[in-house]
Amino acid sequence: IYLRENGSAETENKRIEWLAAVNKIKEEIPKPT
Repeated sequence: IYLRENGSAETENKRIEWLAAVNKIKEEIPKPT
């Protein structure tokens, strides 16, 4: 994904970091069976 605006690119990076953190938390939480 190519974003022309620096602000948009920074927001995209933070969104990716947030998603990675959420995925990490989901892995640490035991899934109910």
